[in-house]
Amino acid sequence: MTKVSMLKGTAWVDVKSIKSKDDDFKLETPTAIMGVRGTAFFARVNPATGGTSTAVLSGVVRFTSEHVEKTGSGSGESAGGTGSSGSSKTIDLYPTQQITLEPTSGDDLREQTTLVDIEEIVKNASPEVIEAILRSKEKIDEENRQTVEKFKQAGVPAELQQGLDKFIQNTQELLGVIAKQAIDQKKIEERQVKQIEEQEKTSFNLTKDQLSQLDEKEKAKQEKARQLAEEAAKKKAAEEAAKLKELADKINAAALKAIEAAKQAQAEANRLAAEAAKRKAEEELLKKLNEQQKQQYQQDKTNNQGGTIVTPGTNPGNPSSNANLGSLSIAGAALSPSFNAAVADYRASVASDKASVVVGASVQESGATFTINGQAPSGGQRTVSLAYGDNEIAVLVTAPSGATKTYKVTVTRQLLNSVSVVFPGQTGIDIDFNSTNAPAPLSIPSGSSNLTLVVPVTGPELDISVNGQAVQPEPMFTAALTVLPGQISWRYIIPLLQPSNQIEIKATIDGIIKSYTLIANRSMPSDAAVQSVSATSMDGATSYEVVASGGNAWTVKVPADVTTIKLKINAINEAAKILVGSNEYASGAEIAYTLINMTVQFKIRAADGTVPDVFNSISISRLPSSDATLSHLTLSNGTLSPAFARTTTSYTASVGHAVDSMTVTPTLSNVNAILFVNEGIGGKRRAEQSDPANRRRKPDYGRSHRAERR
Repeated sequence: MTKVSMLKGTAWVDVKSIKSKDDDFKLETPTAIMGVRGTAFFARVNPATGGTSTAVLSGVVRFTSEHVEKTGSGSGESAGGTGSSGSSKTIDLYPTQQITLEPTSGDDLREQTTLVDIEEIVKNASPEVIEAILRSKEKIDEENRQTVEKFKQAGVPAELQQGLDKFIQNTQELLGVIAKQAIDQKKIEERQVKQIEEQEKTSFNLTKDQLSQLDEKEKAKQEKARQLAEEAAKKKAAEEAAKLKELADKINAAALKAIEAAKQAQAEANRLAAEAAKRKAEEELLKKLNEQQKQQYQQDKTNNQGGTIVTPGTNPGNPSSNANLGSLSIAGAALSPSFNAAVADYRASVASDKASVVVGASVQESGATFTINGQAPSGGQRTVSLAYGDNEIAVLVTAPSGATKTYKVTVTRQLLNSVSVVFPGQTGIDIDFNSTNAPAPLSIPSGSSNLTLVVPVTGPELDISVNGQAVQPEPMFTAALTVLPGQISWRYIIPLLQPSNQIEIKATIDGIIKSYTLIANRSMPSDAAVQSVSATSMDGATSYEVVASGGNAWTVKVPADVTTIKLKINAINEAAKILVGSNEYASGAEIAYTLINMTVQFKIRAADGTVPDVFNSISISRLPSSDATLSHLTLSNGTLSPAFARTTTSYTASVGHAVDSMTVTPTLSNVNAILFVNEGIGGKRRAEQSDPANRRRKPDYGRSHRAERR
């Protein structure tokens, strides 16, 4: 048997045909148990009430109230009525039927059964669930056709509450109305529906936004189901509010008692400290007095019983300007840095469940006073409420002279208290965020290419990414993140593809956002490195010189006229891959390269799949050409003998008697070569090949040519 429990969220369930009579599939929610065989249905658990809403699109769902004894998984045949315990209620749901069962619903399940409320289904379903439903159209239609044939033979079950003609029309319109509602509610675009039609080879009738058989009676039943759900939600909210108030009253009573005890303890501590300071001052004074002065002091002390003793050397007319604190504390948290009267700014961190803290302080000067966030303390302390995130607490000290000094404490109420990091094959590491210091970078064990981040399912909404790429949690339940029974945490598999990986955890509560950052450093595998680079001609007959340029760079020297070459890059590990642009090659594979860009950049993917963020480069350098030949040689008159060839350097030509001049046009094989024209015995002059005005001056000095005039 397969059993799935769903505590909240939505699910589209498509159960394939179950052939064995002993096979079984159950979906359990807080208020119902659904046993199915070969069935497609939609289920939703209301997160506010725990109520269950189930709509059947094909097949049969045996629906049993969770409040009573379960009567089995259901065989697809009608059970109806009362179960074996005498109080359980079980009903079979057929295509186009829906039931909504709240914790406060009555016992008669037939009263809760309505025609499927497509508007509500689409409203509460995600786009992914809707797409899955639409893609199942052909399967649903075929299964419903089989159901119709069965009803024709055996009759329509009483639980269906529809005539056969009405049932046939409802099943034929069902998927088209769902598609139309999804488009109208902007859960899916019409072009996506057309795409599904093409891919699944089906069609949807988008002309109706509700079933034709949805009469006023059915609308009234649907509206009643919605009202019951709203009433259940209000009742649940009231119950939760009452529980929270009761808990808050208990917490406040305990807190007040603790505060009062702390006040009394602080007052006693202040009294003892004042007496100790007074005794010490008196002892220091007596050390400075001679015997006569000591006797006079004791006499004055006796004579001034209960009065103010004026210590010799003091001046009551000159009040002190000392506005320093003598102590500063946050109950249950450590100050950073540690308290020092000369330091005015501090930070502290508390857990997410700390809604308030007790701030305590004392002054150095006996006549000085202080306030906490503008309020006078009681017994040297005050309770300050905390919002999520940073909370600034100001302690203002006023000296007897009127001089003031402000101490500031920024208390961070964390949104996320801690996470655990687990490496493959090792025990986990707990990371506590309740600190004013950032977590130390994680050193990843050798050979690990990922880690598992474990976070609690309770608490803030989380978005987790690594190196800017979002990571989804495991396990996943259908189209929604649904907490399974007994589940206490989400697990995120974090890929570590770089030497230094930044893992960002963005926590959100009540619109407050706080990001927590972990740095995971790993030693990249040495096999993601280049062993050698070689280059040849395309036919492999000629090897070209390759020179290491230092670091991760190489230079290939090729002849000037070469346009394509073959590169061979060998990694240290033969199992590594060579990544050139979007192409991947095996280590040592021949890579054909056309010399358009004269720099080739590539990376190495290690055998474990990691790719260091390091580019290697190969620069192509053309060697100067040694080609000093002509590609063509033409005459304006006459014919060369022999016919022109690049390797032939001596020619003759015959022209008519009337020809007294001729143009000789040579063309260089290499455009970067230089032409010299003969201007008399031993004379040479350079000519520009491309200038038509110099065509008469371009005979190749290095070639012999003779013209005979007849």
